[in-house]
Amino acid sequence: MELVRREAGLQSNKLHPDLRERVEAAVEQLGGRVTVGDVAARAGVKLADADEALKALAYDTQASLKVSSEGAVVYGFAPDFQSRLRNRSVLIAAAPLLRRTVGVLSYLVRVAFGTALIASVALVWLAIAVLLSSRNDDRDNRRRGGGGGVTFFMDPVDLFLYWDPYYERKRAARSAELRTGGMNFMEAVFSFVFGDGDPNESYEERRWQELGAMIRKKGGVLTAEEMAPFLEPPAPAPVPPAYSKEPYIPYPDESFVLPALIKFGGEAEVDEQGHILYCFPALQRTGVQQQQQKRWRLRNRTESTSWNVPLERTWELTAATPGQIAGVVTLGLFNLLGVGLLSGLLADPRGPALLAMQGLGFVVALMGPLKLYAGTFFAIPAVRWVLNQIRNQEIEARNETREAAIDVLNEAESAASSAPAAAVSDKVAAARRKALAEGRSGPQLVRDEEIIFDSGGEAGRQLDAMERDDWDQRLAQREQGLERERWGQGRCQSSSCRPWGGGTWWATYQAPYGQL
Repeated sequence: MELVRREAGLQSNKLHPDLRERVEAAVEQLGGRVTVGDVAARAGVKLADADEALKALAYDTQASLKVSSEGAVVYGFAPDFQSRLRNRSVLIAAAPLLRRTVGVLSYLVRVAFGTALIASVALVWLAIAVLLSSRNDDRDNRRRGGGGGVTFFMDPVDLFLYWDPYYERKRAARSAELRTGGMNFMEAVFSFVFGDGDPNESYEERRWQELGAMIRKKGGVLTAEEMAPFLEPPAPAPVPPAYSKEPYIPYPDESFVLPALIKFGGEAEVDEQGHILYCFPALQRTGVQQQQQKRWRLRNRTESTSWNVPLERTWELTAATPGQIAGVVTLGLFNLLGVGLLSGLLADPRGPALLAMQGLGFVVALMGPLKLYAGTFFAIPAVRWVLNQIRNQEIEARNETREAAIDVLNEAESAASSAPAAAVSDKVAAARRKALAEGRSGPQLVRDEEIIFDSGGEAGRQLDAMERDDWDQRLAQREQGLERERWGQGRCQSSSCRPWGGGTWWATYQAPYGQL
């Protein structure tokens, strides 16, 4: 019960595992001193999700919480915060082990499927050889050993080599022609039938990370045209002729930017020229030193276009090499032919009895699974191939739209001031001017001297320091007021300051300010 209460009390256990792991990785990559905007942009998650995860991790790992004079919150995680979290939670500590277990089981399933093909071929053709041999010479049916019958030899040690999860490492000493470049033959059988998973499994994470990085690099102010390659926009409108005086508007409807606004806390603004600009103030405060950010970028360079726009990958039937595919298809056809031939031989009433006499009577009971295996071995890839063609057409259409959005930006950069595409260039320039006018050419570091509260320090001392600062500020204001009062009295020594009897209008006007 104590363990259950402890696990239930941890805030990190209430987070989705994927969100927690992505935020943990972002914090570790950024060096431990982060803001919510840092984590949201690096992990590619919503601001609200990043805020929730950071609070949970900070609570469970006793991270420090710092607040600047402008209200920016900086989280300070210890270098071993992940170890602290796993020491407190059995569930989180067991997650990597569970993941490795699932990986091993997945590998074994793939290898077992390939092993089943070899076993099916061996068993089917062994049974065929027994039946054909028995049919040619009835006298051999009564012989259990000696020179009659058919003897089939297969060394099981060869199969166990493939069942070893570290087979890929141990086969390095084999000849170069046996190396398949990352996949053994047993895995190639499974890959041919069932494929290799979604090639775009991490695409959403990658594109949001790139968009978040670009937003921060551009000072937190962007146009819809700049965000379009990272989102799912419609096809841009065609560029009007050069003689046209109408401004070029590639996206009359900019509603496709809403997912980015929701994820990163953006808001739309209209400048004096009527340009619609999108501001992301939450991503413009950072707790990460610039040197740390540069090191991370160098370690995590990926293939992308000049605008760092990740594109979706098309689905492939299999990742096996051409030689492996040829071997798998040949073996599959051999198995399919054998199952068909064996089914015909077993139509003879004497067939089951002949197999039973050779100790292969169980083959009759296995004919159903053998037929199912042989039939689906080519039926499943055929269905997958059709589905892949449909998926790839949609992927290529989306990629073409994103590349067209990149072309719009490239044309705007090179367009002359009188060209229709110059309207896009003017809009982008307006976004840069607005960012510079607000003093942002990139994320602004929350410096230590800006911190007014640190949860890692003593609260009493921090309150005393704040009170002293407030007292010094009030004292300075009081001294300025007295100085103004003395200056006013000095001016009023002349007769021009006393037009009304013994009193002065200046003293009457100054009295309320002297009381402040």
